[in-house]
Amino acid sequence: MVFQPDKIKREHILKAIKSIKDGNQNVKASTKYDIIFEGNTYPPKEVMRLAHQFATGEYVWKKSGGEPTNSYIRALGFEVINKGKEEKQNTNYWIFQGNPEIFDFETALSENSLNNFTVSAHKNNIKIGNKVIIWLSGKNAGCYALAEVTSEPSVNQDSKDDVHWKVENKNQLKAGIQVTHNLINSPVLWESIKKHPDFTAFKAGNQGSNFRATQKEYNSILVMANQNQYTWVQTHKDIVQFLKTQKENQLGLIDLLQSIGIDPFNDQDVGGKQIPLQEIDPFTFFAYIYKYGGVKRLKLLQKLAEKLSAHYPTDEKGIPSANAQKVWFFPYKDIRQNNEVEKLWEFFFSALDHSITNELFAEVLQIKNVGLTKITEGLFYIMPEEYFPVNGPTRPFLEHKFSIDPKFKNYTEYKAILEQLKAKSNKPFYQLSYEAWHWNDHFQNSEVSPNNTNTMQTPLNQLFFGPPGTGKTYSTIAEAVKIIDQAFYEANKNDRDALVKRYRESIITDWENTKGQIAFCTFHQSFTYEDFVEGIKPKTTQEKNIYYDVEPGIFKRICDLAQSSKSSNKVKTEGKFNWSHSDFRNAFFYKISLGEANNPQDKEIFEFCKENGYIAIGFGGAIDYVGKSESEIKELCKDNDPNDSAGSQLSAFIHGLSVGDYVIVSKGNSYVRAIGKVVGEYEYHDDFPIDYNHFRKVEWVMIDNVIPVKDLYYKKFSQRSIYKLNHNEIREDFFVQENDTLLYKEDIEENIKPYVIIIDEINRGNVSSIFGELITLIEPDKRAGASEELKVILPYSKEEFSVPDNVYIIGTMNTADRSIEALDSALRRRFNFKEINPKPNKIDELLEDKATWKSIRLSDVLTKINNRITLLIDKDHQIGHSYFLKLKDTTSADYVAVLKNIFKSNIIPLLQEYFFNDYIKIGMVLGTGFIQIKDQEESPFAEIENTLEDDYSDTKDFMFIDLDQLNDEEFEEALMRLLN
Repeated sequence: MVFQPDKIKREHILKAIKSIKDGNQNVKASTKYDIIFEGNTYPPKEVMRLAHQFATGEYVWKKSGGEPTNSYIRALGFEVINKGKEEKQNTNYWIFQGNPEIFDFETALSENSLNNFTVSAHKNNIKIGNKVIIWLSGKNAGCYALAEVTSEPSVNQDSKDDVHWKVENKNQLKAGIQVTHNLINSPVLWESIKKHPDFTAFKAGNQGSNFRATQKEYNSILVMANQNQYTWVQTHKDIVQFLKTQKENQLGLIDLLQSIGIDPFNDQDVGGKQIPLQEIDPFTFFAYIYKYGGVKRLKLLQKLAEKLSAHYPTDEKGIPSANAQKVWFFPYKDIRQNNEVEKLWEFFFSALDHSITNELFAEVLQIKNVGLTKITEGLFYIMPEEYFPVNGPTRPFLEHKFSIDPKFKNYTEYKAILEQLKAKSNKPFYQLSYEAWHWNDHFQNSEVSPNNTNTMQTPLNQLFFGPPGTGKTYSTIAEAVKIIDQAFYEANKNDRDALVKRYRESIITDWENTKGQIAFCTFHQSFTYEDFVEGIKPKTTQEKNIYYDVEPGIFKRICDLAQSSKSSNKVKTEGKFNWSHSDFRNAFFYKISLGEANNPQDKEIFEFCKENGYIAIGFGGAIDYVGKSESEIKELCKDNDPNDSAGSQLSAFIHGLSVGDYVIVSKGNSYVRAIGKVVGEYEYHDDFPIDYNHFRKVEWVMIDNVIPVKDLYYKKFSQRSIYKLNHNEIREDFFVQENDTLLYKEDIEENIKPYVIIIDEINRGNVSSIFGELITLIEPDKRAGASEELKVILPYSKEEFSVPDNVYIIGTMNTADRSIEALDSALRRRFNFKEINPKPNKIDELLEDKATWKSIRLSDVLTKINNRITLLIDKDHQIGHSYFLKLKDTTSADYVAVLKNIFKSNIIPLLQEYFFNDYIKIGMVLGTGFIQIKDQEESPFAEIENTLEDDYSDTKDFMFIDLDQLNDEEFEEALMRLLN
């Protein structure tokens, strides 16, 4: 066997990983190292054997394990971890500081060739897997990359990035690194962080090259880096506003470009004589900037922004490059004949006004130097939120990632591509433009993070669509389990029964006492906003009296659960209850209600108490009970309060509660919305702006965080307004923190539970009416805590509401009922779509020996049926493979009966619906083994003079053959006829 490791490319490793992931390879787990890719682990040597096979045809790998193999893998951009060290060793954080005057970091990072770093201190403490802040000193000091240590410090005399040294490199001790977040185009500068509280002890800027950093410092920079995304979009908007006023000042535009360092501007007159350019259009204006490479064009854009007082950009991700040889959108002057520049200005203003016509689009395409690619790139330059560039990188991206045909000839067809893309992705066009470039760069069809990572993120809103019986329901089950329990899913993703069992355990059946994380509902014509979000519903008292109350719908409930999970973790990690065991044992707790949580009129009670440090109770009327004994309180309440328990509850409030006790404020019976420590005795006030008169001063320990009761109390709360809680039922682990308090948001998020709501048949409901104002709030960037977070006041409860980012929405849609194109456009824009098509091979895979009957492969039967349906109607009306999976649990005795029933009860009724009982077309699908012409020995019509019976003499009356009356040989013959 010939061993040729240098022929292995990144795509060969990706192909090997995919083959292992798909279950096509039987591989042995590695003992020490793993490749990490998209959250999964793979044995390095097994991957490299397969990669070598894909590259050369030979299944071989002759390098020894560990670094000899891992170095090949890391060189191609993959992460390799030491499994033992990952568990035993805490991650260290470092600052690796460099001087751009002695090493060309800008070029090294731009070319992705920075793969090691000089070490002059801490050489024994820098370990594989440690996180690194790459810090450059000088005038523009800041973090220009984040990295991870891939090899411990060692003498390295020959490195591919040595060419970037500007002076002699005398220190050969270097640690191997892999850049995980390349920030060369959008660095986090010292000027922007020096006053940040997380950097008060930051060590960068001192003499030396290696300093310790903290996790908080590293994560803070990571957060800031994430915020420096697509800043150029606003810059372009500002430039466009400027260009709108410059049509009559085209020489000024050329001068402006020259002033920031752009050239040349040479036109050509008749005879080929070179003359200065005298006119320019907005598209060419932008193209002049983007004829340069990434670093230079960003600097030019920044200079232009400063000149125009526009938004200052820190990145240029997603902007297509202009061909440096064909920057202009018009030809030389000697062949300009039809006011080409004037036409481009007209096109510019039409684009801004959304008034482009097919005629104008065609006229612009006729201009020499303008083509379909260039015209879409120009539109993207001026309106990156409205238009998408259809060019070299994006065409395969559209086709393979979204199944969108990128070919178009006119503006209508181009707009259709944009609409399809909006329907299949909720990401802005400028982000998709960047992802298309990244997708092509790495030869993979996966979600791309704008931080150059390979992490695949589950979409918050996704919709599974396809014909009936294709497994949409099972796909939602698998996806829901994957979201709530990734580890379980990875361990059992090929075990259908295990996934279904886990799903059923996680379905929420009792909203008052649930440990589930999955909610399920079905949209239908009668389903309303009041069922989904909230509404006023009739209820009955124990005496059967009817009253009306605000009741949350299923979506509001799942959002409340999700938010409470986040709040509970936040409270724990902030250390507000970092008590000792002794503190907990000596504490007394009372449950108290501050008005009815679902009553909008009572909201002011809670708000007043929250703002003024009080708890209050409404029993006892307008009487001052200062100095009254328990018996006196009860006696007075008999005469002044109709509630039988008023006296005992008011007495508990005045005499039961002691200074130093803790009150837990309920929100309904399932949630806690505040915890306070009593710091004052009973007070009477009749001048406060709420209806209550009886108060105690408290010091709020937790406020504005709604958490589940079950997180701190083993029982549900009762309706009683105030009572002492059973200390044995209080969860000590909520108040006593055994471990160190977590300090950073990303640590907190690891413990936050994800929640899933499955909406079956989402297309059957009136989506706009059901979601109401929340249709906007479900967008990822409008969720709680997101960059563009939106909140609304709900119409019935008057609560402030936003959708948490740990709520995942999965919808299903039967395309036989309604096409994707007919969906509500608001829904299409906000969901990621995943088509679930019939998979005949699943019949062979899951039924095994039952997939064939009497030499007839059932997968062939289904394929033949669907091919014919597609020709007669369309692919949206195919029949799914899942109907045949009913045969899995059959015995030899009932197999044929079940198979016949699949045709009778599933396939034939669907065909009748699809073809509106057109028996000719149904017969064209199933054949004469399933349909026959009725025998008519006598006239079917009643006798009458001047009958029209002859007009119907050629009409055939069809009927379905009763499959139950066929013996095995006859049924086999029917299936053979179906297969021709």
